[in-house]
Amino acid sequence: MKKLYLSKELLLGGAIIAAPLCSLVMTGVFQNDMPLFPLLIICLLTLFFRLLLFLKTGRKIKEVRLTACDIAVALFISYIFLRWLLQREDVAELSIFRWFLFAVVYILARTVNHKETLFSALILSASLQAVVALLQKVGCLSSLHPLFDVTGTFNNPGPLGGYLAVGLVVAVLLYASSFRHWSTRTVLKVASIGVMGTAFYWADSRAGLLAVAAGLLMAYGGKMKFFGWRGRAWCVCLSVAAVAFVCILLFAYRPLSANARLLIWRVSSDMVMDKPLLGHGVGAFEKKYMFYQADYFRNHPQSDFLNVADNVTYPYNELLHIAVETGMCGLVLFLLVAVSPFVFSDERTLKAVLAAWLIFAMFSYPVNVVPLMMNFALFTGLCRGKTVSVLGVNRIFCGIAVVPLMGLLAVCGHVMLFFCESSTLLIDVLGRKVRNVEQVDLLQKLPLSCETYCMRGDIYLERKSYGQAEESYKVAAEMIPTRIRPNYKLWNLYLLQQDTVNARKMALHILAQRVKVENTFSIKVRGRMKQFLDEID
Repeated sequence: MKKLYLSKELLLGGAIIAAPLCSLVMTGVFQNDMPLFPLLIICLLTLFFRLLLFLKTGRKIKEVRLTACDIAVALFISYIFLRWLLQREDVAELSIFRWFLFAVVYILARTVNHKETLFSALILSASLQAVVALLQKVGCLSSLHPLFDVTGTFNNPGPLGGYLAVGLVVAVLLYASSFRHWSTRTVLKVASIGVMGTAFYWADSRAGLLAVAAGLLMAYGGKMKFFGWRGRAWCVCLSVAAVAFVCILLFAYRPLSANARLLIWRVSSDMVMDKPLLGHGVGAFEKKYMFYQADYFRNHPQSDFLNVADNVTYPYNELLHIAVETGMCGLVLFLLVAVSPFVFSDERTLKAVLAAWLIFAMFSYPVNVVPLMMNFALFTGLCRGKTVSVLGVNRIFCGIAVVPLMGLLAVCGHVMLFFCESSTLLIDVLGRKVRNVEQVDLLQKLPLSCETYCMRGDIYLERKSYGQAEESYKVAAEMIPTRIRPNYKLWNLYLLQQDTVNARKMALHILAQRVKVENTFSIKVRGRMKQFLDEID
């Protein structure tokens, strides 16, 4: 039986190590999301065989100890599932499978007996990411983003910084006691922390830096005693002031990036106010946000945020993300999940790592990054806390539970094949090999952006649906007012329709338009507009 438990933990640990590496073997438009399905299938199979093992043992009843966190997770996942079933819009199916993965990893983590195996797997995984990042920095490996030298196996440095932050906090807390007695193992532990720390520095993640500070403060802040209780309270006040000061410094460090987040939070708050109770639906943020950004700039044409406007897929704040998609109901339930381990658990290491993850989630998008989502489920599941109820689970219940597990496995396989096929078709659409109205619906599988709406207009234009093409180009132009391409496409459309009045207005608008960065394309377009105006005047 011990070997069976160990094999289960090794399998889960292997999934933790493999999670950040899966994207390397995935291709296509959904490259960063596709690892979700094989990892979910592996975890489901592990849970499936655990149930079969219980049925095979012949035991009639198995006691299940429920904690406050178990109840909070059950309520939250049930609400997410019901909200997804009841929403009418055709939104991203990937989002609901992320929460399925969270639930399955949480259940598996609740049955783990040897937490050290999973901690070691996480540290090993973070160390591998650090090695990849350092090799990218020295030029031995290529980065996965054209604008950044260091990304690890992620698509940009942000998730890498969050992953290394979590790994650093776990490593420091686990290895701190072993530094008193130096040995070969101690040297290896120090080396792993050093490699992670160096890669973390090159990742240049402000959210990750705050996460590390929060995790270590949670772990060691309670040990600071100067004048009894008042001394500890004074330390807390100083810590809060220090964190606020660091936030101000980090804001000043990269003000454009910080202002971009402020714009996203401002527009996202409009989404929350529009549907405050139940939200817009699971996965709706990436399908609706850009419409709200277009409305914002339509109402605030001289906004100070014009220069930082861009395509947005994530809100860079998971509390805001959950509030947008599931409303205040979902947000309250998620807060119960997040707070329960701190209230009911005595696991100092796990609470520190959870604090680091939650602080990172306030400024980034870990729910949309499969490895970081798995980490959250893992840490929450390992923080068991006090038992509030004991349930007797019999073999009949386990036999019934096998059926939905098999169904979910089949659905995962089907959806994975669907997204693989959709990815191939979308590559044809993006490469202009396919141009028909049916592909407009396929474009909805992609996050909403200025470019996808321009593609939508191109498809309608080739179908000679000029009214729909014009509408698509106008919406694309309003999404990011500093982009010239949508307005240039509108100008070409007016020329095609021989509408010189609107073409002239658009040419004047392009010449006066503010752009974020003046490049070769914008210079050529402005030159073409001047030539056009000279010809008609």
